[in-house]
Amino acid sequence: GIMHRDVKPSNTLVVPEDPEHPLKIIDFGSSCDWSDPLKRGIGDATFDPMYGPPEKTIQLLQPTKFDVFSVGMTGLRVLFPSLTSGGVSNEWPGGAFQRFAEMTLPMYNYDLRKCITDMSGRSDMGRLSQECAEALQPENEALLLLLQKLVQKTSFSRPSVP
Repeated sequence: GIMHRDVKPSNTLVVPEDPEHPLKIIDFGSSCDWSDPLKRGIGDATFDPMYGPPEKTIQLLQPTKFDVFSVGMTGLRVLFPSLTSGGVSNEWPGGAFQRFAEMTLPMYNYDLRKCITDMSGRSDMGRLSQECAEALQPENEALLLLLQKLVQKTSFSRPSVP
């Protein structure tokens, strides 16, 4: 099968005219073909590090789980819109989301619930604290559980794609 290797919001289209498949993935320039041994791309993944998994390469035994993590990070970007704020800086050119993806979530060992629970109680995080508190409401439990499964630290812990 095809591994996209660069799933992120800018490579995702929402097509409301297609209610059965409203999300479309575009830009397959970084993809690889797992069904062809010469095109598997093991070890040479090109991807956006803000959305890529901690292992940074496609795992031989779990190839589809690379994209699973990226889908989870894309979901987090949608769930927490204030993470899109921040300008370009030398340290964090991707702004608040890059800091979240590359520093904050790893600092919590990818325990999403613990991370957002802590952030929901912080007064110095502005709108993000409120978004975290809203994400912890009972009506969002299923979504939070799904995102937690998708952004597991190890590829073996993430759900499989058929």
